[in-house]
Amino acid sequence: MICIVTQHFNLNRICLMLIGLWPYECSKLVRFQTFFCFTILISSVVYQLAVFISEDCTINLILKVFSIALLFFMYVIEYNSFRINRQIIKWSLDQLQHICDELKDEKEIDIMKKCGDDTRRYTILLIRKRIYII
Repeated sequence: MICIVTQHFNLNRICLMLIGLWPYECSKLVRFQTFFCFTILISSVVYQLAVFISEDCTINLILKVFSIALLFFMYVIEYNSFRINRQIIKWSLDQLQHICDELKDEKEIDIMKKCGDDTRRYTILLIRKRIYII
């Protein structure tokens, strides 16, 4: 029996727990953490757009501000989609665990382990890209 959450999704679990989005945790602290992260993201978008209150609007300023604000707004949308679809993510992980529990053949288990290793590599790659963007 392979526990996919601890073996293959441990890095994903840690990253999602840091921002309060891991679907298996739903305590009051996690809800506060989710609210706090979401508030920071919304505040960053509002802060980017606040320049229009004090500055004269030029095409150059509009393009510069909206290019950065759009990036932060995409993070807001992504964060909110994970927050809303928390149960679907949990259901998907449970289904994947159920499939892994039914594996009997050694070749099938090796294929699942290889896919898990690929998942870990893709996660590291995506984290590196996100750090580079920020």
